[in-house]
Amino acid sequence: MCLTAHFIDRNWKLHKRVINFCPISSHKGVDMVVSITNYLLEWGLNTIFSITVDNTSFNDITIIEMSK
Repeated sequence: MCLTAHFIDRNWKLHKRVINFCPISSHKGVDMVVSITNYLLEWGLNTIFSITVDNTSFNDITIIEMSK
């Protein structure tokens, strides 16, 4: 799994950072939420504006759980 953060700085310059690139042991939505949440918190990111995922069924559960 690759987690990429995109953000705009105070000077309106767009930045992109790969914040994690790791293997995952389960594609279940709930397991994905735990992994994603842990990696985001490691970077001190607790507010998310948007999530983009590929078109697989487990992503529905992941997105619903992440929005809670």
